[in-house]
Amino acid sequence: MTKGEVLKMLEELKAKPLKSLGQNFLIDQNIINKIVEFPKTNYDLKLFEIGPGLGSLTKALYNKEGLMPALIELDRSFASYWIEEGYEVYNQDALKFEWQDIKEKAVLISNLPYQISSRLLLDLFIKDPPIEQMILMFQKEVGQRLRASLSDKKTYGLVSIISQLNWDMEVITDVSSSAFFPRPEIESQVLFFSKKDKVLDERKDFVAHLKRLFNSRRKKIKSTIKTDVVIDEETLNKRPDALTPVEHLDLFKKTL
Repeated sequence: MTKGEVLKMLEELKAKPLKSLGQNFLIDQNIINKIVEFPKTNYDLKLFEIGPGLGSLTKALYNKEGLMPALIELDRSFASYWIEEGYEVYNQDALKFEWQDIKEKAVLISNLPYQISSRLLLDLFIKDPPIEQMILMFQKEVGQRLRASLSDKKTYGLVSIISQLNWDMEVITDVSSSAFFPRPEIESQVLFFSKKDKVLDERKDFVAHLKRLFNSRRKKIKSTIKTDVVIDEETLNKRPDALTPVEHLDLFKKTL
């Protein structure tokens, strides 16, 4: 979808890009092709797309063997358009979507509204729907944060830990701001996610546990963790950003 096609479609729908919804439409066909043709994607599974907007990815998916994802679209005018086009549409906020109601294995794809990206990953981790793969576009620094290691002290944190425990992640491509209309002020990154084996059941409690630790990330763990839990002194004297995702999981399990 070119910039001219975007402008024409916006005019036909009497719509305009809404900054409040993070509407920056992808207009770089090379990037679109890299996303929908990523070779590890299993399109035999149920397909969901968040925020199709004007359909840069949606139409490319349809052109790829007639794939028609179920669409989660908050913008009413765009949702109405896709309903008229014959798609399964949920006109609602992706953060309020009942992900746990998905019963079949699925793939999720999205040029994510950047303001919901971290919250969405937390939501998906807690609800643990049968989503086997995801292709998601993030603000580049968020993509880097998800894959951050212990050496990346400024970026390693809660979303790094839950993402790395839950998913194998791979960078598909970096995306320049010139690939969008309107042009955002930031660069982007597209990641491919492949689900790992289930790590624990008490996911909501684990997230709450991590939040407690990282809200005091400059303090030693022993100042935040329950004192009646038997944990080795070496761990207790570390700060939260000095434990690997697996070590954080082991620490949490000792507190149960």
